[in-house]
Amino acid sequence: MHGGVPPLLEVAMRESASSHSRRRRLSLRALGLLLVLITVRCNSEQRSALKGVPPPSKFAGSWMMSVIAPKGACAFLFQQLWCCCPVPIQTEDTPGGLLVRMPSKTVMATVSGGVVTLAQETRWPGDMCAETESRVWTGVLEGDNRVSGEYTLTVTATGTCDPRLPCEDRGTFRWDRCPDSGCVSVVCPT
Repeated sequence: MHGGVPPLLEVAMRESASSHSRRRRLSLRALGLLLVLITVRCNSEQRSALKGVPPPSKFAGSWMMSVIAPKGACAFLFQQLWCCCPVPIQTEDTPGGLLVRMPSKTVMATVSGGVVTLAQETRWPGDMCAETESRVWTGVLEGDNRVSGEYTLTVTATGTCDPRLPCEDRGTFRWDRCPDSGCVSVVCPT
């Protein structure tokens, strides 16, 4: 007996304290390893920490958009419709896609990999003739600072209108990323 405790009980108490301490160290190591694995897994995934929110696209930011007028069936319209003057646009990632703010309207686009697609519709009501212009834009990201693509233009009309309507045509466009100082304003002829 050592200090009033029977020897067998004293050995059992030491082993119990040692076993508890050992289990605690193993539990802490396992917890630490689990945290490391979770951190590595989260960092290797290319997604936001919020489930269902896609990673940011490389399309977000400030751009200068240039449009080349179509030269086919709808070319006669471009004395009437806006065209060809570079305009600043602002794009922003949203949970629903890419919000594209143009000078005349805001349009929601979809992004899939390095491809952006947006649809735009503009109506011109009139007493004698009402026209609707629809464009579907598809652009490819070329590096970090340029998007190039094509658009399909369809113009329909109701009423007493130009006999060349409806028409369908294609054109090209380009977005050039603005420098950090911002896009330079362009004065376009009216």
